[in-house]
Amino acid sequence: MLNTKTINKSFRTSLWLAYVIIVFEILYMISPFAFLFYSVYAVPLKWLQSSPHTSWLTTNILPHFTFQRSIIISLLNLLSWPLIVLGTFLFLVGFIQIYWAKFRRKGSVSKGLYKYIRHPQYVALALIGLGAAIYWSRFIVWFMFATMLFLYYALARQEEKICLMKFGESYQIYLERTGMFFPKWLENHFPRIPTLLPEKGIKKILALGLIYCIYISAVTGFGFLMKNYALSKTMVLFNDNTAMLSLAPFPRGQIQKIWELVNSDSEGKKKLNGLNLKKSLIYILPTEWGIPELGIRRRGNKQNYLLHPETHGNSLVFDSRYFTVLVTEPILPSPKIKGKNILKRALSFTPYLEIFVDLQKEEVIGDKERKGRGQWDGIPVPIY
Repeated sequence: MLNTKTINKSFRTSLWLAYVIIVFEILYMISPFAFLFYSVYAVPLKWLQSSPHTSWLTTNILPHFTFQRSIIISLLNLLSWPLIVLGTFLFLVGFIQIYWAKFRRKGSVSKGLYKYIRHPQYVALALIGLGAAIYWSRFIVWFMFATMLFLYYALARQEEKICLMKFGESYQIYLERTGMFFPKWLENHFPRIPTLLPEKGIKKILALGLIYCIYISAVTGFGFLMKNYALSKTMVLFNDNTAMLSLAPFPRGQIQKIWELVNSDSEGKKKLNGLNLKKSLIYILPTEWGIPELGIRRRGNKQNYLLHPETHGNSLVFDSRYFTVLVTEPILPSPKIKGKNILKRALSFTPYLEIFVDLQKEEVIGDKERKGRGQWDGIPVPIY
């Protein structure tokens, strides 16, 4: 019969695997095995998208490749990959310390990172998860990240109780001179939250469940607030049946001018009318930009993801004469969605037509029919 320790270990391992699969989706996406991963991972994402009650879990919160005018979001984007790198470094250092001590049979570890905080590996994993959750900000990623933070705290408390029983007074002294997740001098400035939980039993489980539900509800609310804030900082024009999104920083009047040129071109207008779209999601971007999620290849300068993370590596210095207008039909959880909610609630899109505009000459210079999104066709990825 399995004992409690074995069950706890199995439960912890299962949660950790789920956390890795969901939160670190972005790390798989940039790996050589992306398509193998997505052939499996896309299945539950599509299942979530099949219901209007769960489809929002697969949508992203922060813009992934669209320029926005928020200093806060720009700073977060710049910090995302440094957080992942820093967290990975700290995790490896902590891992080496732990297993080197086990190899030498030294007992508890209280030097190096452990001299300042008691759970540096949990902190490292939290930093990696935070960076991934910023860069690849699906609601489901935020939920899993928040859940693991909740569990890290509970596991850390449990581990400390076990160590206190095992090492006695020496570990008590260690507890008093170190911080749990932050250095002691910093942790002392945090407000103390009184412990009101029952000591054990079903009452403790129910209390923890209630706290978790309140916590996740707060994360959900914050996620929607951030999404609304982020979209308010993008350049979107809309009417009841159309949302037009500018991916690059150029004036509202310029966007309108580009769309007027498209509609004044007899051939382009004929093709647009022939599509007979009930709802439209229009992307406008510099022709030299490349956005893999849109199935548009780069035609200009090389992409630099470190310098321009918020525009998917595309430089903000571009040829302002030539623009691409991508006409798509949004996939929505309800046909009643209209106006600004088209972009906010769209799950994906079907591309139909690329139209190329020379803004200097004020004319449409060509078009190309589209039959999918290229390598990401059928895979739930960010749409803005």
